Amino acid sequence: MRLQYLPSPTCRPILDDSGQPRPPDATTGGDIEREGRPAKIMNVVSTGNPDMADAPATIGGVIDNRPISPFQYRIVAMGCLVMLLDGFDIQAMALSVPPIAEQWALAPSTFGPALASALLAMLFSAAFLAPLGDRIGRQPMLVTALAIAGFGSLATSQAATVAGLVASRALTGIGLGMSIPNAVALVSEFVPARRKALCVALVYSSVALGALTAGFAGPPIVHWLGWQGLFQVGGWLPLGVSLLLLFALPESPDYLLRTGRRPGQLRKVLRRLALEGHALRPGPTVAHGGALRSLLTPRLRVQTAILWILSWLTMFILYLMISWLPALLELAGFSRADALRSSVVVQAGGILGGLALSVPSDRGGIVPALLCAYGIAIAALLGFEIFAPDPLLWSALFFFTGIGTAGSQVALTALAVMIYPPDIRATGLGWAVMAGRFGAVISALAGSLLIGSALSPGRVLALLSLPLVLCAANVLMLRAQRRPSP
Repeated sequence: MRLQYLPSPTCRPILDDSGQPRPPDATTGGDIEREGRPAKIMNVVSTGNPDMADAPATIGGVIDNRPISPFQYRIVAMGCLVMLLDGFDIQAMALSVPPIAEQWALAPSTFGPALASALLAMLFSAAFLAPLGDRIGRQPMLVTALAIAGFGSLATSQAATVAGLVASRALTGIGLGMSIPNAVALVSEFVPARRKALCVALVYSSVALGALTAGFAGPPIVHWLGWQGLFQVGGWLPLGVSLLLLFALPESPDYLLRTGRRPGQLRKVLRRLALEGHALRPGPTVAHGGALRSLLTPRLRVQTAILWILSWLTMFILYLMISWLPALLELAGFSRADALRSSVVVQAGGILGGLALSVPSDRGGIVPALLCAYGIAIAALLGFEIFAPDPLLWSALFFFTGIGTAGSQVALTALAVMIYPPDIRATGLGWAVMAGRFGAVISALAGSLLIGSALSPGRVLALLSLPLVLCAANVLMLRAQRRPSP
């Protein structure tokens, strides 16, 4: 037996004009009218009969009809903090390649395996560890993920060989792969549908903000503390935030309601959300017999495939630039300081692009928004073949490239949140992240080949427009698909 939350007798379905019960809404699972006084949440033993005349509203449906409270904004802020730390760590390794290569007297292309190891670990962690958040909860997964990433970054600061870098970066990647899907899933379950894309964009854009922070804070840190100091900062901060989340981050109310675990914590969360007087039930679920199988049901398989392809191609381009731009720009004649500053401008464009794309995404216009973003990035990348290397001009092109690459990745994350119901949301996000990380792994290896080739830096960047053309073609296929579930 398990506990189930059922409505009080004062709740009844709203009737339509003919006097018949209004059918359940796809978003809320049904409209509920209260007579006289608020409905109460009651713990009762499940009868095993799912057909109840007085069906309670979903917790997401009630949240959808309320303004966002300061408590919910706090959850969004904590999600942003998690992602900011992830972005800082991702950029730190790229910024460290030139000084490490100089100190160890190695070519920059030698560090391809070190860059790839973190991305490969993120790939498998996102697919096979992050989905555990659907079973044991988002909060414990995030606490554990940041602790792993922090220890991995501290271990990186002590590495003395390329093999040591590969191992420590893999440990860091395991933590990062666990954190990103669960942070996005947790925030999405605390905010109303009308602001879901915007809040997800704010959270995911924090990856770019973290990378931007590393780009500007990294040079002085490296100057005063060496490249090791960059990873020490990137290690102690996640450990501190992990402790903060342990005591301050609440669990997803939908997860608590669905599993029946920790009823005391559920009542505390509902009290903070001002939902104590409502009859509630979990959001819609899907019948599934396995993590991957749940994403490949007839209703979801085509949208899942398109999402994976878009994530793969977009992350291939984005991470090739994140990982190799500092070294590539030095080959183009930039000073090290100009190369570091120009490379992180991509992230600034990503922040603006992600927030701008969230507005049409919340209004159902995600397809034209993505097409516009990819078009901007394609035009910017072709500009590198036309214009000679110049720090100011190329920085402008990198900014517009970021709008269409990092910004599009934010929109794709919001799309995944809309497609998948709560009980498989971390699973769906995890596999989408895995598809993207697979592209990122290939980009780390492809970048080392391109750096060592005879192609000019401008030609290398212009060639990256080809995968974006494929992205635009796949976005057009979304028009033929049914509108994603909120």
